Amino acid sequence: MKDAEWTKIMKDEFLTSLAQRIGYQVGQETVRVDQVWKRNGKPEVAIEHENWFSGIWRELTNLSVVDAKLRVLITYVEDGALTWRPFRLADEVRRSLEDNKVEGEFLLLVTDEQSNSWVCFLFEPKFKIDFQALPPPKSQLKSWDTIRAKKNEYTP
Repeated sequence: MKDAEWTKIMKDEFLTSLAQRIGYQVGQETVRVDQVWKRNGKPEVAIEHENWFSGIWRELTNLSVVDAKLRVLITYVEDGALTWRPFRLADEVRRSLEDNKVEGEFLLLVTDEQSNSWVCFLFEPKFKIDFQALPPPKSQLKSWDTIRAKKNEYTP
């Protein structure tokens, strides 16, 4: 089967049917992504389907700018590379998402033509907490005085 035929099956039949079965309305292909699944008129899932993994960087960029809770990238690797290539791709995708400060969840789905298996990676937003610790109390001060002490007054 040719790539164009497979893409048509995935987008027009499988993905559309899946979206409808789980309660989404399917938006037509936009300038940026293959499908947008909406619920109550709001985009919730953006999907890109790429037949060959070497072309995912353009698709990843397109997904990064779409406002959706979940972004999904589906791609394929060469036969026999399913045990290692998806993990390398996942690391590169993770770095790209962090570098571009992409918010929301991101799902990477990878398979090859020989296997009946998929390798899936879900990237979730990270929450970073920044905190500042107070210096330890000086022996001549009570704890409440230490809290009120200015930073420049403290010398270890």
